[in-house]
Amino acid sequence: MSQIIQYKHLEYSELSEKLELSLGKRLMRKEVETISDINRLKQENEKLREKRNELKSVGLFEEPEDEEFTIPDDIDDLTKAVLSVNIQDMKSKLRIFDELHKKLNTFLGILNEKRFSYKKI
Repeated sequence: MSQIIQYKHLEYSELSEKLELSLGKRLMRKEVETISDINRLKQENEKLREKRNELKSVGLFEEPEDEEFTIPDDIDDLTKAVLSVNIQDMKSKLRIFDELHKKLNTFLGILNEKRFSYKKI
């Protein structure tokens, strides 16, 4: 299990690097969808926060507490575009953990609810 988690973190790091290196090119070529509606941008950011919290709950993702932020209402279009790309990239990176998260969640559910109801893992 430890090796699988390490492999997924390596995959996450490699995709992060690839996305960072191609950010300028993707923005210039308009290869990414930019969200211009501030409310939709906030909703997408909230979904992303929830996803990170789900991954944290099973030990797959760690994030410093000061990394969380809220999007202000008065941001310009350029900032919206950059935040849109950031959110899309983060979604792509976190998808790497989807299958493993599902398996770990099921495993922990079985352990915590049935077998060892007097203990919490």
